[in-house]
Amino acid sequence: MNARDALVRLQEIDVELLRDRRRGEELPQRAAVAKLRADVKRVGAEAQRVVGRHKDLAMALEANAEEHDHVAGLVDRAQAEAAEGRDYRHVRDLEAQLTSLAKRLEKLEFQRAGLEGELEACRRRAEECQAWLKRARAEEAELVASFKGELEAVAARVRELREEREDVVAGMDPALVERYERASERFGGLAVERLVGDTPSVCRVTLQPSQYAAVRTPEGYCECPYCHRILVSDEG
Repeated sequence: MNARDALVRLQEIDVELLRDRRRGEELPQRAAVAKLRADVKRVGAEAQRVVGRHKDLAMALEANAEEHDHVAGLVDRAQAEAAEGRDYRHVRDLEAQLTSLAKRLEKLEFQRAGLEGELEACRRRAEECQAWLKRARAEEAELVASFKGELEAVAARVRELREEREDVVAGMDPALVERYERASERFGGLAVERLVGDTPSVCRVTLQPSQYAAVRTPEGYCECPYCHRILVSDEG
């Protein structure tokens, strides 16, 4: 492989390597996994809050039941005393007490209905969260497996290109390799341009006739007079 062809192939390899690196970084599964994990974290946190709220509601229901039993006991005792038929004032006080206790019981029963409704809503939401998390974890596993498969394919391609690059560089003049590497670093990976007719393929500035003749070197390459990349002619 002559110097011109080596430069062209080296540039092609480096462009392919750059594309493969970007392809690996931009695999759609990467963003999908990141989003899914963020959603899992959010739903997991919600599930924890729902479980905590469920416990609080269960305790509130238990307290409500205890208070209801206590008030119901007071009602029973007041009714028993009223049945004994003591003096009018005492019966009147008991009736007032029973009215108050009945209101307390009604309030407790209303609160219990609300607590039971919220408790059931928490239970359903907890089940929904757990079911979603189960599906999300399965989806994540599939995405990760797909991502790893494609990433391994990209990595295999990169290894092949790097091995070929080493072979190409090994057959080149070290000074030319150093010149190429400097230009590659300077021009963001595009060190070599081809002469298409009388126009360089990157800077696209048409050469003057005298310049056009100058690039026809025996080596098949020179420096572009405009952008200063390595310019290879179509004749080596």
